[in-house]
Amino acid sequence: MRTYVGLDVIRVYSAFVICLFHTTIHLDCNYGIFTAFSKMGAVFMTMFFMLSGFSLFVNWAGSDLFEIPQIKIFIKKRFFSIVPMYYIACILFVVLSLSTKKEQIWEVILLAPVETMGFQSVFSSLFSYSHNGGTWFISCLLICYFLYPYIQELIKNTNKKTREVMLLLCVFVLLYSPFVVFLFKIKSIYSNPFFRLLEFIIGILLAAMTLDYEGNEKRFVYNWYIVIIANLMIVIGISLGVSLNVDVGNYMLYSWIYLPCFIVTLIGLSGVESNILNNSKLLKLMSQVTFVFFLAQLYSNQICKMLIKKYEIESNLIRILIGWSMCIIITVGLRLIEITLNKLYKKYAIL
Repeated sequence: MRTYVGLDVIRVYSAFVICLFHTTIHLDCNYGIFTAFSKMGAVFMTMFFMLSGFSLFVNWAGSDLFEIPQIKIFIKKRFFSIVPMYYIACILFVVLSLSTKKEQIWEVILLAPVETMGFQSVFSSLFSYSHNGGTWFISCLLICYFLYPYIQELIKNTNKKTREVMLLLCVFVLLYSPFVVFLFKIKSIYSNPFFRLLEFIIGILLAAMTLDYEGNEKRFVYNWYIVIIANLMIVIGISLGVSLNVDVGNYMLYSWIYLPCFIVTLIGLSGVESNILNNSKLLKLMSQVTFVFFLAQLYSNQICKMLIKKYEIESNLIRILIGWSMCIIITVGLRLIEITLNKLYKKYAIL
């Protein structure tokens, strides 16, 4: 199986920008000339869903997921990769919320089936309730995982032309839909599982098309320079939009800037080669902890808010240090739990 070290780079990079975003909006951190960009860092969730679809296809395309043994393996691996840690994170959050009386026990009981099965993202108004503002992406991801076997086998049995049409259709819907939200002033589609599924499908299609053109001399985007230019365009374009106050907070509206650049980045970094990165234990470790790094931000920002308020911290540098340090500390704790769970899976031959 081929190793795509560039995908690890994308995963770590995206997690970094998301943390920039959270510390900016929750802790009022200022990152200088990058602050305007960091205010819209949530757009990198699109990259995360595209990357998830891409990674699954390059690893599972050789399997027939319509065969019962293969689909069992797929479901089991996907379930244990995110659900146990999701449950642990949710339980800890609910316990803390109940202890501080931010939630009522009857609310927790009433919503338990929804959140346990992970379909809270279909209720858009639940985004602001409890932990769902931080775990909505897991709900969307579970829906994507559920549909993935059907999508994979469909795409595997289509030709190049059909895949290109499917890609263009998904991109069109994602570029068009935010304008409907903007013009009619309706609820945000940011956590809507349908649109996240389209991003996920784009990732799958890009992976399939990448394999189609393996070895083709026209794959000129397989270099760092194109990727760097694409991401500079994202930073500059988003920063300019924010400075002009173009519907700041409507993250999906900025898809006109970031979606084409994300596509170039994903294709580009999937093909780059680097002996240094291939042998980097640090990059591998950082890639492995990105999921719990996301979960850690459920708690770190809330804790930091209390510390900043209690000690009246006004220094921007201290806010940044506290925000990132707390997130890293909680990430280490959650990672230790994750490692323990992985050992139990192996001990009892669950995986």
